Formats: sequence, structure tokens, C-alpha cells
Amino acid sequence: MLSLIADSSSEWIKIGIFQDDKKLFAIEKEGMALENFFNLLAKVCDGASVKIAKIDEFIFCEGTGSVLGIRCASVSFFTFAYLSNAKIYSYNIFDIARNVCTKQNILNCQKQMTKINAKNSFENAGLNKFFSVKGW
Repeated sequence: MLSLIADSSSEWIKIGIFQDDKKLFAIEKEGMALENFFNLLAKVCDGASVKIAKIDEFIFCEGTGSVLGIRCASVSFFTFAYLSNAKIYSYNIFDIARNVCTKQNILNCQKQMTKINAKNSFENAGLNKFFSVKGW
């Protein structure tokens, strides 16, 4: 199964294509989603030698974060899925954070989460190790 996963909800856009559990190609770039999302999407497809029409499932981050970035991914993925009968899924980064914060590390996560405010991103709060495309 071919999966295309994208997170364009922050100032870092992350897109990857996977064949089952194996990463075929992934890329991340700092920048605005409107200016970069579609170019990065094309680079990922080229890098993995995969046509959009062959994707079996599209997965995107639905937030929290940049509404414009989320819309770039969601609208394009819903359109591609509709035209190809692929499945579409979304996830919320706070749901992932909640699942990562087990009883063993909940105090550490709470300390990290208190560092997050309007001026800080997950990366600045030290949570990027859980959400980064690096290590996919």
C-alpha cells in the first residue's frame, strides 16, 4: 500500500511517501505552505518515482497550526482521493502528544508543554523529537 503523509501545519513542511512501512522518500523544508507545499509534493513524488494517481491513502495533519497550511494539504488530498478512490485520513498533533505522554514520562511532557505559548513551536519546546520527519 502506498501512503502519502504531509504535515504543513507549521513553518516546517514535511511530506513523505511510504510503501507499507518502508519510507520511499521524505522531505522537509522551512517555509510558507502556500509557496512551498505543491513544489515539495512534486519533489516527493519524483523522488519516490510515484504518480499521485497510484497513492492508496493520503494522510495529513489537521492541526493545530497554520490554517492555510492545513488547507493546502487537506484540499489537495481530498481532491486527489476523490479522483482516485483512495482513502484519506487526518490526525491531530495533540492526540499524538497525549498518546506519547505515558505515565513514565508524563511529568517531563507536562514540563515541556508549559513552555509552549504563542511565540513557541513544538520544535522550540523540545517536542520535535516526537514529531519530526527525521527518523521516518
